[in-house]
Amino acid sequence: MSNSTFSEHLKLLQHNEMSDHYLSKTLLNESIKLLGYHVQQIIKKVHSTRYFAVIMDCTPDISYQEQLSVNLCIVNCSVSDGTHVSEHFIRFITNDESNGKGLLEAFSFHTQKLNIDINNCRG
Repeated sequence: MSNSTFSEHLKLLQHNEMSDHYLSKTLLNESIKLLGYHVQQIIKKVHSTRYFAVIMDCTPDISYQEQLSVNLCIVNCSVSDGTHVSEHFIRFITNDESNGKGLLEAFSFHTQKLNIDINNCRG
């Protein structure tokens, strides 16, 4: 949704010209809960498959704060289903440094919070 589209949407809401919208705190909280649940399921997959790879990329947001995007790649192997590689977005991390050391420190901190062993990272 572009900024102009979003601005128009907010104007309609403010003037009570729209009855259905998706900005209520209840709906937003429910969305956050569902996203959190899915991240927990991804973390369970990481634990069950053990090894993973990580893809990270930094970009500044609109306020020029560095945002680190973290994706995990997981290889699922089973006799019945064969081998399947999946890539999952985990989170954005606000980061002050975009050099290798800063990225590793930020990633290490968050893997500890998620109880993921960074020693099992293979790529």
